[in-house]
Amino acid sequence: MGPHFPLWLKGQKDISELDISDAGIVDLLPDWFWTLFPNARYVTLVIK
Repeated sequence: MGPHFPLWLKGQKDISELDISDAGIVDLLPDWFWTLFPNARYVTLVIK
């Protein structure tokens, strides 16, 4: 999926659990990330 955050994430709604820990993302956490997932209970990220 990496090395950047996929733009298709911006189109997702009502995500409560997200695991992109093995996605190969090597990027900064985008500004829009937490505004799109304010109700996320579990988020697993490994950003290198």
